[in-house]
Amino acid sequence: MPEPRRKALAYWLQNARRKLQTAHSEQAPLKMGYLASTQSWKILEGLWAANHLPMPPAGAVFAHISRLEAPLPPFELFTRRFGSDPPTRSKTALTLIDW
Repeated sequence: MPEPRRKALAYWLQNARRKLQTAHSEQAPLKMGYLASTQSWKILEGLWAANHLPMPPAGAVFAHISRLEAPLPPFELFTRRFGSDPPTRSKTALTLIDW
């Protein structure tokens, strides 16, 4: 992934982090769930960018996740990220952004 695109992605994720933190400080579950959902693709893009690889198609993400070489977050984070209540999904999104 070209450096300008990596920087743009990092900027996007920093802004997403601030929005998620604000939703937590407001204790707004609907906002947490919305932001966690809308940032999912960018978070996954960040994992692939850390490995200097392009994102696979949406349906192939989990089939190809083992191709990533940079240290990955524990897989249970993905389960919590996509299969939990809004506050848990939002907190997990923050953990993955920090990763």
